[in-house]
Amino acid sequence: MREHILTDAVAGGDSSVFLTSDGRLYASGLNSYGQLGDGTKTTRYEPVPVMSGHTMSTASVGALHTMFLTSGGEAYAAGRNNYGQLGDGSTTDRTTPVQVMSGYTVASIVAGAHHTVFMVISNAARSTSVNRQVYAVGWNGDGQLGDGASTDRSSPVRVMSAYKVTNAAAGGAHTVYLTSDGQAFATGRNEEGQLGDGTTTGKSTPEQVLSKYTVVKASAGSYHTMFLTHDGKVFVTGSNSHGQLGVGSADDSIFTPVEAMSGRTVMSMAAGYSHTLCVTSEHKVYAAGSNEHGQLGDGTSENRLTLTSRTHHHADRHRHTDRHGCPHLNTMGVTHHVTIYHADRHRHTHSNGHPHHGTF
Repeated sequence: MREHILTDAVAGGDSSVFLTSDGRLYASGLNSYGQLGDGTKTTRYEPVPVMSGHTMSTASVGALHTMFLTSGGEAYAAGRNNYGQLGDGSTTDRTTPVQVMSGYTVASIVAGAHHTVFMVISNAARSTSVNRQVYAVGWNGDGQLGDGASTDRSSPVRVMSAYKVTNAAAGGAHTVYLTSDGQAFATGRNEEGQLGDGTTTGKSTPEQVLSKYTVVKASAGSYHTMFLTHDGKVFVTGSNSHGQLGVGSADDSIFTPVEAMSGRTVMSMAAGYSHTLCVTSEHKVYAAGSNEHGQLGDGTSENRLTLTSRTHHHADRHRHTDRHGCPHLNTMGVTHHVTIYHADRHRHTHSNGHPHHGTF
């Protein structure tokens, strides 16, 4: 792909999707359910074009499904659909992307392991930001959609209708919704305390957490969650089996969020399957948790119990940023954004493909 200027890449579930500067998408990797969207179930060892004929904005990769978003706000889905996670009203797998949420302009999509969350704007009121709505679809056995039920959904259902949601994070079986005024709500599986409400009781209706703070971003791993506040503080909760919370131990799970990286201003963070990354205002990358496959990028395979600076790596000062000025940093899990300016200069990598994380 050296002839293409790459501007973004998303990865997870042993497959990767690459976005070029002219809005084209290419995909490679595991394709057992057609999740690459190239019309086949053939594993691709070299990137192949997908969504040809469309100008693309981004993609989000679940465990075995992929969501595609065009620059015009159209959403398409391909891959495994056993829980209805594609959102097309069926449980039929798709090897060719099918359009979903066709009655709406889709602003963003996040794919969890087997569920999907859409941020949409009604086509009847595209210019009115207050008409933004959130819909969720797919696996709901643990209440991760947040619709008050535990029934899987093959057609998207509206959630968080009383709030103006601007951001979300989808984990293995839990979801975090963030509102425009910095409130955080969590729903779904909670046996490791990943919802951060001080309990291990699962929820099917989103409950507010971290109520004393203004939260601007969340990132969901398989069984842990991270929250970033407006003043650069990071709070962590959930499973700590590999030291992924970065609090100096690998013992018990944490049920109420605690601050990590105290004394440093964090610009962005990402929760992987069982590891964690943070970028500080000094443009340094800190990592903690499982390192069996070298996912912390520190040159070893040793787990780290404390968020440790990868002193030989610095966050790119010219990365794309979100509306809060945070660089896009998402790591393995369901979705993982890496800004790539040239394929031959900035090699895209991802972890071993444990598919349990997505954010937008």
